[in-house]
Amino acid sequence: MVRFLPYTDNFVKRIVFQGCARPWWVYLETFLPCFIECAIMYTIPFYDDILVDYAREDAKLGSRLSGRGFKHTKRFKLPVAETKWQRYGRNALKWVLIADTPVEYLGFAFLVYGATEQFFHNWQTLLEQSPYCTGPNGIYHAHNENAYIPILPGGAGTPLPYIDQQNAVTPIGTTGASFPFGKYFVTFCVTITGPHGGITGVYLRLNFTGTFPVYQVKSDTVDIAEGEEVDLIANADFFAYLIGGGSVGWELVGPAVPAGLFSAKATIIVARTDQP
Repeated sequence: MVRFLPYTDNFVKRIVFQGCARPWWVYLETFLPCFIECAIMYTIPFYDDILVDYAREDAKLGSRLSGRGFKHTKRFKLPVAETKWQRYGRNALKWVLIADTPVEYLGFAFLVYGATEQFFHNWQTLLEQSPYCTGPNGIYHAHNENAYIPILPGGAGTPLPYIDQQNAVTPIGTTGASFPFGKYFVTFCVTITGPHGGITGVYLRLNFTGTFPVYQVKSDTVDIAEGEEVDLIANADFFAYLIGGGSVGWELVGPAVPAGLFSAKATIIVARTDQP
C-alpha cells in the first residue's frame, strides 16, 4: 500500500514521539535552508512556464500566474495586420492551451506534493544529523508547568521534575545538573505571576561550580504587580575546566512567599557547544 505523503507523515511521527527533544533554535536553523529550497521550487518559473506565458499572450488569453508563482512580463508589440493563416494558428493555439489547462493544474498539484514531501524529508534529515541527538554531546532539557515554585531572599531552587532530554548531562535532584569537562551554554526561563499584593526585587540566579570562571549569573530584577505575568530569563556561556566536570543550580530569588509563586512554565537547557 502506497501511503499519502509518507515523508510528511514520518516527520510528524518522529517529532511527536522521538526521545530526543532539541532546543528550539535547532528547529529554526534546520528549517531555514529547507524552506528556502522549497520556496525556490514554488516561485522560480522554469523554461516551460515562460513558453506557456508567451503562447497565452500570442493566443490573446493573457499572461497568467505561472505554476511557480511569478507572472511573466508582458510584451508590448506594435499593431500589425493579421493574416488569415496567423488567425487560424492563433485560434488553434488558443484551443490547445484551453485543453492543456487541466494538465497544467495537475502538474502543479504534483509539484506541490513533491516539493512538500522533499521539504519534510530534508528537514528531518538535518534534524537527525543534529549534534544534540548524536554522539556524546551534552544536552539537558527539563521543565515544569502550572506549579507553585519557592522563592526566598537567599534563593530557592526551582524544581524542574519533567526531563525532556538527558544526554551526558546528569540531573542533581530537580534543581541542578552536573556535566563533564567542556564548553556549555545554559538558559533558564520562568514565567511567574505576581502574588496577592504584588512583589518586588524578583530575579533568577544560576550558580556554577567547577567552571571557569566560578560565578553566578542573574537575570534582570523585576517588580511584579498582583496577577501580572512576567517572563524572566537567565543565560550564560561557561567552561567546565575540571577533569571531573562541574555543575549548575537554578533558583528564584526575592522576598519570601510561603506558598511560592505560580509559574505557568519553567525550563532549563544545558547544551554543550564544543565538539568532544
